[in-house]
Amino acid sequence: MKWLNEHRIGFLLVGIVIAIVIGSGNAKADFTFGEPTNLGPTINSPHLDLTGSFSSDGLSLYFTSNRNGPAKDDIYVSTRATTDDAWGTPVNLGPSVNSSGIEQGSIISPDGLSLYFNAYNRTGGYGGLDIWVTKQLTGRNEESYWSEPQNLGPTINTSQNDVAWSMSFDGLALYFNSQNRPGGYGNNDIWVSTRATTDDAWGEPVNLGLTINSPYFDGCPCISTDGLSLFYHSDRPGGFGEYDLYMTTRATIDDDWGIPINLGPTINASAFNSAATILHGGSTLFFTSDRPGGYGDWDIWQVPIISIFKAHNPTPSDGAKLRDTWVNLSWSPGHTADSRDVYLGENFDDVEVGTGDTFQGNQAETYFTIGFLGFPYPGGLVSGTTYYWRIDETEPVVLRSTRVLSGVLQSPLRLPVIQIRLMVRSL
Repeated sequence: MKWLNEHRIGFLLVGIVIAIVIGSGNAKADFTFGEPTNLGPTINSPHLDLTGSFSSDGLSLYFTSNRNGPAKDDIYVSTRATTDDAWGTPVNLGPSVNSSGIEQGSIISPDGLSLYFNAYNRTGGYGGLDIWVTKQLTGRNEESYWSEPQNLGPTINTSQNDVAWSMSFDGLALYFNSQNRPGGYGNNDIWVSTRATTDDAWGEPVNLGLTINSPYFDGCPCISTDGLSLFYHSDRPGGFGEYDLYMTTRATIDDDWGIPINLGPTINASAFNSAATILHGGSTLFFTSDRPGGYGDWDIWQVPIISIFKAHNPTPSDGAKLRDTWVNLSWSPGHTADSRDVYLGENFDDVEVGTGDTFQGNQAETYFTIGFLGFPYPGGLVSGTTYYWRIDETEPVVLRSTRVLSGVLQSPLRLPVIQIRLMVRSL
């Protein structure tokens, strides 16, 4: 490879809690990682297999493999019928995309009609690894095919290695790493190029700055679907292997990136960890690693991203209609919460700010009974009344709240019905 030379929600959580420093204050991310698993021998070969990208529907995986020879990196695609099915046998994209040399790092556009990839010293390029694009077209027999690739030109490509790895979900920002590009901070930096519409040319690249880039090798950037998280690899000091995966976040797409953090030993458990890709929806991180347990040189692995801090799974569910005059309110707790304050009342504003007699106390339990003798509303809940409740979960360092709010009473069956509508959000 030329460029190298220059937790599903559950109760058993494995991995690290990500701690992030944003601005002048400390904050914690709302997730941790599960246990990494190999994608298996259908995708991974005895040779090199490198993560690429997913189609927007999650049914196509584009990736790089040199299963046809050590100096023959080609781009393949594997498909599946549904997101619950196994990946099918990979198919080589053929000679219109793959040459006799090296093609790698595939990015499928959000509409599925453009494929960006990197090619080494391909005829018509500017030197080293260049970024190219091919379009999916339809022939007379209604079969699709890939067009002759076009070089992105000198605005993007230089005489050295320029390698694209990720595109924003709207198709208007291209993230790539570039070797020894003027204006950089190390021998390989991460840059972004933007355009006004998908019909426009890519603009002048902008370096992501010293917060992201170091004097070392920083590359393989992956932007999340919402544009607020960026994953990349680096060989900077302080890691667990030769190349480690890092993550940085920002509050909005107009804000600066925060200080990057190492994803920790659950992910970075070997010498080489790279090419992170997030499945649309943010539930799974895919990456390339040479960790033990694989099938070849480098393999593609996946690891679940587990929400941990926010209380979740409220019961009754949103919009539930209650036939009884009592109910057990319950929820699944945040991973590190050790107690919670309970608020309950019939006035939204009072429950929202915790005024009046809405505070019901602090408790360790994750359930709360109302409408029974010895509990709030001992005479029973009244049909037609709106009840509001709120849970503030407390953990040792950061205070988080899960709001569970009731909505409008509805009685489509014209029977005595009490409806408690639930909305969960974290503060």
